[in-house]
Amino acid sequence: MTIAYLSRTFLLYLGMTGIIYTYYYSSRLKTAELQRALLAEQLTQTRMSVLKSQLQPHFLFNTLHSISSLIETNTKQAQNTLNDLSDLLREVIILREDHFNSLAQELYILQKYIDIILIRYYDHLTITTHIAPNIEDTPVPLMMMQPIVENAIKHGFTGNTNALQIEISIIEKDEQLLFEIKNNGTPITSTLDELASKGSGLHNIISRLEALYQNNYSFEIVNLEQWVVVSIKILRYQNDVLQD
Repeated sequence: MTIAYLSRTFLLYLGMTGIIYTYYYSSRLKTAELQRALLAEQLTQTRMSVLKSQLQPHFLFNTLHSISSLIETNTKQAQNTLNDLSDLLREVIILREDHFNSLAQELYILQKYIDIILIRYYDHLTITTHIAPNIEDTPVPLMMMQPIVENAIKHGFTGNTNALQIEISIIEKDEQLLFEIKNNGTPITSTLDELASKGSGLHNIISRLEALYQNNYSFEIVNLEQWVVVSIKILRYQNDVLQD
């Protein structure tokens, strides 16, 4: 009698345990699938936002005007600028299934944008970069840096700024990548939440960082002496939710 009772109790325990584990893993799988879908949507929005900014009439007009002006005075630079524009648009348009890119490839895309924009602001804009050694292969969120630099230029030239300086620094510390993009343009007067609510680009970047790294990231925009500083910290490894 006692053995039969214990057997039924044990079988009931196994059954309940199986149900609990099935629910747990089913819920986890569903959460992972929803997160992948959200990230895919955010990545598409990022690509479209960047593409839209590069296809805006003023950007294309200014770039093509610069190329036209250079044809007679500096044919080689005109060809290089046209190649930079072509490469930049191709990188944005090409569909990628991965949410990450190597840091080296992200810097390649960013440099294409910088080379184009410096043609327009050659006597008003200075951009310097400092990249720590041995981190080029590190995976970073796709199309994260270029929109931030673009914002720094756009908002940096508001007000009375005539000579804009932008400094980009990426270093490694305690298994984290530390990004710092600062400019000496107009100081910010809004909070991060207010800035993010004004445009989809910044909001999208923060949302993607939260989905990719959960609580293992930070994103700040502050005024520091004569600089407006964007600071980002991310882990050097990917969120396992995205792994197969």
